[in-house]
Amino acid sequence: MAIASFVCSLLGISLLGVIFGHIALRQIRRANGRMHGRGLAIAGLILGYIPIVIFGVIIVLIFGTIGLLLIVPFFFFALAF
Repeated sequence: MAIASFVCSLLGISLLGVIFGHIALRQIRRANGRMHGRGLAIAGLILGYIPIVIFGVIIVLIFGTIGLLLIVPFFFFALAF
């Protein structure tokens, strides 16, 4: 699972990379030292979360700009009177 997380994150399938990374970390934690790959799972999580966060910031900026463009004309119109 850790390798799948890393590979999916590298290929741009961020959501699957994050899901596989969390599953891998849970499996590694429950294995009590019998499984390895914690570093790969964490790397897959980090590489998977970066595009998701960037996408979220872009969406917030777009909707914030649209909202600001819709509100500003009414604000200046109200100041004129």
